[in-house]
Amino acid sequence: MDENELQEVKDAVAGELGDMKETIAIDLKKQFDAETAERHEQWEKSLSDIKKDLVTMGRSGQIDPTDQVVVDLEKKIDEQEARQLELEEKLRLAQTTQIVVSPENKELDWGGRFLNVSDDLKKYLRTYWMGGEPSLETRALDTGLFATGGALPAEVRDAFIDFVIEQQATLSRVVTIRMNAPQGHTDELRVSTRALRAATEGVAPTPADSVTTARRTLNTVETILGEDITMTLLEDNIERAGAEGHIARIIATAFGNDSNDLVWNGDDASSDPFISINDGYLKLLQNSQNSDITDVDLTAAGVTTGTAAMQELLQNMPDKFLGRTDHVFWAAVTFAQKYAEEVSARETQLGDQVLIQGFPALRYFGIPLVPETHIASAARRLILTPTSNLFWGIQRILRVDSEFRPRTRLIEYTLSARTDAEYATGEPVVNGTLVPVTIN
Repeated sequence: MDENELQEVKDAVAGELGDMKETIAIDLKKQFDAETAERHEQWEKSLSDIKKDLVTMGRSGQIDPTDQVVVDLEKKIDEQEARQLELEEKLRLAQTTQIVVSPENKELDWGGRFLNVSDDLKKYLRTYWMGGEPSLETRALDTGLFATGGALPAEVRDAFIDFVIEQQATLSRVVTIRMNAPQGHTDELRVSTRALRAATEGVAPTPADSVTTARRTLNTVETILGEDITMTLLEDNIERAGAEGHIARIIATAFGNDSNDLVWNGDDASSDPFISINDGYLKLLQNSQNSDITDVDLTAAGVTTGTAAMQELLQNMPDKFLGRTDHVFWAAVTFAQKYAEEVSARETQLGDQVLIQGFPALRYFGIPLVPETHIASAARRLILTPTSNLFWGIQRILRVDSEFRPRTRLIEYTLSARTDAEYATGEPVVNGTLVPVTIN
């Protein structure tokens, strides 16, 4: 690919990402001012240019990742991303406060979705659990205090889904689609080719076929999760208010951990009752399933280091996707650990960053390496694909039901949700298989 062709790819990708950037800029202008929005746009452009330059260097194979020019550019990425995250977090907080926070108590109103009557429950806990003599009214615990059920209202549902994804390595990065129906579609990952032709009067132009990918379908599968909340936990939290929010976080964390596991390891042909719920990325992103995915046997390629493995994948990425700025290497934690040891042993700025910051500093020519706990080292997989190519769909209707069990002094909460994992197109997927055990 010559310099002119690469520039065309960069321009095409910039157009694809333009709508998203424009939306953020509009929100910033609305919440803050035009100067802040303009500053965001300048940082975005600078960050995008740096990432594209680094990918070009890595693809060439002529520059070592320890070279000073690479180190300096990666340092600039860290600085720019820190600025962006700070600004986008301010925007998120401003929008969240405006949408779901009550100005009176500055706390999301969970609307009795997890406990029915907080005042009566407080009274019961004070008298019965804290040494007081129970009155006739509190001698028996009214199970109605916990009898809740039904679909979560919109604002509670959205906050709950945010809890689900915020601490997960994969769900926090991929595209989350909040679906209104059991079936939905992934967005097409389009990369334009040269489509302009000279016009000839009376002759129809040949279709450019610049859109070469088809949409894939999300078909959600119903899942159910049961979580027990002890009376001791309620005793510790009910007096501080926010008990329902705490319960929501406990359930959301459990649901998020399992969902993050399922999006990678799901296999509907498995006999395991959890794994068989649905197909995950490891099964979906393999050449045996889809001929447009690029498989690379890393053992056969003779790689002996994490650096060489990632270079092999980058060199196999189709040229037309090199301009994307959201590429990520997805790897097992053990691979990330050995790559971290590899780069930290170098007397370079990147090595120092890894020693100080750990996994968050791991990059290869500016492309982040994400260690995913749910990719088992035994799978021997290393995957390169943009974050915008991976999707997790969750249906907007979430049900939470509860029931009190007096003999065990537990409240049983049951969450029902419908989810699915999918990808947009296999073309920008380089699937590294048989990662050598010495680097995995």
